[in-house]
Amino acid sequence: DAGVVAFVRSYDPAAYAPLLAGRVAMLHGTDDPIVPINSALELYAGISSQKRFAQMPCGDHGYCNEARDMLVAAALWTAGLKGEFGN
Repeated sequence: DAGVVAFVRSYDPAAYAPLLAGRVAMLHGTDDPIVPINSALELYAGISSQKRFAQMPCGDHGYCNEARDMLVAAALWTAGLKGEFGN
Protein backbone atom coordinates (compact mmCIF):
# COMPACT_ATOMS: atom_id res chain seq x y z
CA ASP A 1 0.00 0.00 0.00
CA ALA A 2 1.47 3.33 -1.07
CA GLY A 3 0.13 5.09 2.04
CA VAL A 4 1.97 2.71 4.36
CA VAL A 5 5.21 3.08 2.42
CA ALA A 6 4.90 6.90 2.54
CA PHE A 7 4.29 6.81 6.30
CA VAL A 8 7.27 4.56 7.01
CA ARG A 9 9.55 6.76 4.94
CA SER A 10 8.27 9.92 6.64
CA TYR A 11 9.67 9.30 10.13
CA ASP A 12 13.25 9.77 11.19
CA PRO A 13 14.63 6.50 12.59
CA ALA A 14 17.78 8.22 13.84
CA ALA A 15 15.65 9.93 16.50
CA TYR A 16 15.34 6.55 18.23
CA ALA A 17 19.04 5.67 18.20
CA PRO A 18 19.84 7.22 21.60
CA LEU A 19 17.17 5.01 23.17
CA LEU A 20 18.88 1.77 22.15
CA ALA A 21 21.11 0.18 24.75
CA GLY A 22 23.05 -3.02 25.24
CA ARG A 23 24.19 -5.04 22.25
CA VAL A 24 22.29 -4.02 19.12
CA ALA A 25 22.24 -6.26 16.06
CA MET A 26 20.80 -4.72 12.91
CA LEU A 27 20.06 -6.79 9.84
CA HIS A 28 18.69 -5.18 6.72
CA GLY A 29 17.59 -6.57 3.36
CA THR A 30 19.78 -5.44 0.48
CA ASP A 31 16.79 -4.29 -1.60
CA ASP A 32 14.20 -3.51 1.07
CA PRO A 33 11.28 -1.81 -0.75
CA ILE A 34 9.84 -0.28 2.44
CA VAL A 35 12.79 0.98 4.50
CA PRO A 36 15.68 2.29 2.39
CA ILE A 37 19.15 1.06 3.34
CA ASN A 38 20.24 4.66 4.02
CA SER A 39 17.62 4.94 6.77
CA ALA A 40 18.96 1.81 8.44
CA LEU A 41 22.55 3.05 8.16
CA GLU A 42 21.57 6.43 9.61
CA LEU A 43 19.96 4.73 12.59
CA TYR A 44 22.99 2.45 13.01
CA ALA A 45 25.37 5.43 12.99
CA GLY A 46 23.46 7.04 15.86
CA ILE A 47 23.64 4.03 18.17
CA SER A 48 26.28 4.56 20.84
CA SER A 49 26.17 1.11 22.45
CA GLN A 50 27.95 -1.99 21.15
CA LYS A 51 26.51 -2.69 17.72
CA ARG A 52 26.82 -4.76 14.56
CA PHE A 53 25.23 -4.32 11.14
CA ALA A 54 24.78 -6.87 8.38
CA GLN A 55 22.93 -6.85 5.09
CA MET A 56 20.71 -9.86 4.48
CA PRO A 57 21.29 -11.53 1.11
CA CYS A 58 17.59 -11.69 0.33
CA GLY A 59 16.78 -8.07 -0.18
CA ASP A 60 13.25 -7.87 1.14
CA HIS A 61 11.49 -6.43 4.17
CA GLY A 62 11.17 -9.40 6.49
CA TYR A 63 12.42 -12.92 7.06
CA CYS A 64 13.88 -15.13 4.38
CA ASN A 65 15.36 -18.62 4.60
CA GLU A 66 18.64 -17.50 3.02
CA ALA A 67 19.35 -15.30 6.05
CA ARG A 68 18.67 -17.97 8.69
CA ASP A 69 22.32 -18.51 9.67
CA MET A 70 22.90 -14.76 9.83
CA LEU A 71 19.87 -14.31 12.09
CA VAL A 72 21.05 -17.08 14.42
CA ALA A 73 24.55 -15.54 14.58
CA ALA A 74 23.04 -12.12 15.36
CA ALA A 75 20.88 -13.54 18.15
CA LEU A 76 23.83 -15.38 19.71
CA TRP A 77 26.05 -12.29 19.49
CA THR A 78 23.33 -10.06 20.98
CA ALA A 79 22.92 -12.46 23.90
CA GLY A 80 26.70 -12.52 24.42
CA LEU A 81 26.85 -16.24 23.77
CA LYS A 82 29.05 -16.42 20.69
CA GLY A 83 31.77 -14.53 18.79
CA GLU A 84 31.17 -12.00 16.10
CA PHE A 85 28.89 -11.29 13.20
CA GLY A 86 28.44 -8.34 10.86
CA ASN A 87 30.79 -5.38 10.78
